[in-house]
Amino acid sequence: LHRGDVDGATSDLAGADRARLASVPYAPLYVDQFSAHLAALAGRPLDALTIANRLVKATHEQNALRFLGRGEVYRGWALWLLCDPAAIDAMEEAREVSRNVGNPEPLGQSSLDLAVANLEAGRLDIAGHLLDEVDQVLHRTYARQMHDALRVPEPSPPSDPSRRVSPGERVRDLPQREQRTDNRYLEGRRGDEARTAP
Repeated sequence: LHRGDVDGATSDLAGADRARLASVPYAPLYVDQFSAHLAALAGRPLDALTIANRLVKATHEQNALRFLGRGEVYRGWALWLLCDPAAIDAMEEAREVSRNVGNPEPLGQSSLDLAVANLEAGRLDIAGHLLDEVDQVLHRTYARQMHDALRVPEPSPPSDPSRRVSPGERVRDLPQREQRTDNRYLEGRRGDEARTAP
């Protein structure tokens, strides 16, 4: 499921009703977590939203600390897929719940979702701040995956080569790198035009 194998996950979760009855602590919560994830990946955001809401309710009723923030992450994702403006508030709620209980995985997930929303809106400073937060909280794991997934180009070399460039700096540096690329393109075009002039 975490590798995007929707067909395999659908097959694996076919017996989810029986898995809910397993004598494993929080078995129904695990089933809902994976079912919400699958529904979102499979393009069924309304199902994902229903399952996420059920997960949030059950998590709070059972005081299942391990799951606090997870249902809120899936709620934000489902609302985002539905183009609902409430998605941003849901992502912020997921971050707040996760931060308050010290649950780094959903904090990272919701921060990355919010970073994507800000990237799409052109708010690079906010996206960069969120990626830096993820980098600190999760020791670069999720931020690196996000950079790889977005294929963010390598940053300009820092003036001090020993200085590590944070993920947020890479995102915030995008307009400058694009300008440098545009300038190189324009210079190349001018050179081409000069060579072809009569």
